[in-house]
Amino acid sequence: MALSANEIRKGMVILFEGAPCKVMEFRHHTPGNLRAMVQTRLRNLLTGSSFEHRFRSNDTLDRITLEQHEMEYLYSDGSQHHFMNTENYEQIAISEADLGDAAQWLMPGLKLQVEFYNGTPIGVELPASMELTVTDTEPVMKGKGKYAAGFWERFGYLPEFERNEKPVLWLHCVSVGETQAARPIVKELLREFPDFQFVVSTTTNTGQTLARKLFAEEAKLVFYFPFDWRFTVRRALRRIKPSIVLIMETELWFNFLREAHKSGAKIAIVNGRLSEKSAKHYSYIKKLISSVLHYIDLALMQEHKDAKRLTQLGIRADKVKITGNVKFDQDFDENESDLTKELRERFDVSKDAPLIIAASTHAPEESIILRAFKETWENSSQKLPRLLIAPRHPERFKEVAELVEESGFQSARRSEKESEKDKLARVILLDSVGELRAVFPLAEIVFVGGSLISHGGQNVLEPAMAQKAIVTGFYTMNFEAI
Repeated sequence: MALSANEIRKGMVILFEGAPCKVMEFRHHTPGNLRAMVQTRLRNLLTGSSFEHRFRSNDTLDRITLEQHEMEYLYSDGSQHHFMNTENYEQIAISEADLGDAAQWLMPGLKLQVEFYNGTPIGVELPASMELTVTDTEPVMKGKGKYAAGFWERFGYLPEFERNEKPVLWLHCVSVGETQAARPIVKELLREFPDFQFVVSTTTNTGQTLARKLFAEEAKLVFYFPFDWRFTVRRALRRIKPSIVLIMETELWFNFLREAHKSGAKIAIVNGRLSEKSAKHYSYIKKLISSVLHYIDLALMQEHKDAKRLTQLGIRADKVKITGNVKFDQDFDENESDLTKELRERFDVSKDAPLIIAASTHAPEESIILRAFKETWENSSQKLPRLLIAPRHPERFKEVAELVEESGFQSARRSEKESEKDKLARVILLDSVGELRAVFPLAEIVFVGGSLISHGGQNVLEPAMAQKAIVTGFYTMNFEAI
C-alpha cells in the first residue's frame, strides 16, 4: 500500500530506505510539502539517534504491519543478545551486528518491546520512559518515567561528597519499601561501625525522595544507582570507592556485582528474598546467574525457602544465612509522631468520623474502594466514616485525584495548601511520599493494597505495628511468612 506525504501521521510505522521507521513529528511547510522526523527501529531507536527527511508531495512510502511482544533482556554471550518473552518464556537471540549501537543501552532485567516481521525480530523499542534523544550538545531524557530523574547520576556522574580516611559503606535500596526496611539496619550499622562513611543509592524516584528525607543526617551522599553497563558502573565505583556494598532484598545487577567485586569491595545481600517467579526466570540463565552469585560474599535471606532458591541457582551454601525479615524490627520515631499529630489536626481526625485508610493502592483498587465506601455511606446507620487513599505510585496521584472528584465526595489533597475544606473532606488523598507510616495511627481500619489484583500485596507490618484492624484481598503472596 502506497501513501503520499499528506497521508503520513505521527506514530505511523513506515518503510524508509528498507528499514521500518516511526514518524516522531511532522509539520507542513507549504501546502505541498511535509517535513517529518522519522526514527529507525532497528539500529538507532535505543540510542535515540534520529534523522530528518523532507517528503515531497509526490513521494510515496509503503506502510508495513509489525507484530510486537514484550521481552525481557537477559544477557549477552559476546556475539548475540538474548531476550525472553514475558508471556510464554520463549527465548530469542539478536546478533550484535543487527543491534548496532543499540546494544550499549541494554541491561539485564530491562523490559522492552521487540518487533517481529514474519516471525523474524527486526527491531527493539524501549519503553516511553526510557526514550532518549540526541541534541547538538548532550543526551537528554524525555518523559517522566522512573529513569528520567537523576539521569546523569545513572550514568555514573555522581556529586562530590566530603571524603576522609574512613572506609565507605554503600547501601542500595530499590524503592520505598526497601528504603523503609533499611531504617533499623542503618541505625544498627552506624552504632556498630562508627568508623565507616555511609552512602545510599536508590533506583526509583520515590525511593530517592524518601532516602534523602530519612538519611539526611546519616548519609554522606544519596544518589541514583547507575545503569548496569560496565562504563557507568565503573565510573560510579571510582567515585564512591566502597569497601562494603549492601544490597537490600535481591537485586542481581550483573555488571555492577562483577565490577564491585573486582574493585575489592565486599558484597552482601541484606534482608534477601527470592520469589518462586523470580527464581524460575533466573533458572533459564542458570549458568550466568551462578557466575554472578560467585561475586556475593554473604547472603542474609529472610526465610529458608529464599535461601534454598538462591542456593539452587548456584551460590555456595556456606555464604547463605537465614536472618528473618528486618521489617519486624521497625518502630515509629519521634518525627513520625510529630507528623501524625500535624495530620490529625489538619484533617480533624476523630472517633466521631472513623478513618478508613486504603494504603499502597494499585489500579483499579481505588475505584473498587470508592464504590464500597459509597455503599457504606448510603447504608450506614452508625457514625459515617472518612476515607484516606494513599496510592502506591506517585505517577498515579493525578489519576486517583480525578477518580475521587468523580465520586462526588468532598475531598482534600495532602499536597495542596492547608484550608478549611481539609477538616470537612470525606475523602483525603495522601499524594505525598514517605508519610504513610505516620497516618496509620489515625486509622480504625486499614486496607492494604496490591491485594485485589495479582500483584501479591503490599506490606502489612506497618499497620500491624500501629495495632490496627487490617483488611486485604486474596492476593498476598509477597508476604506469605507474615
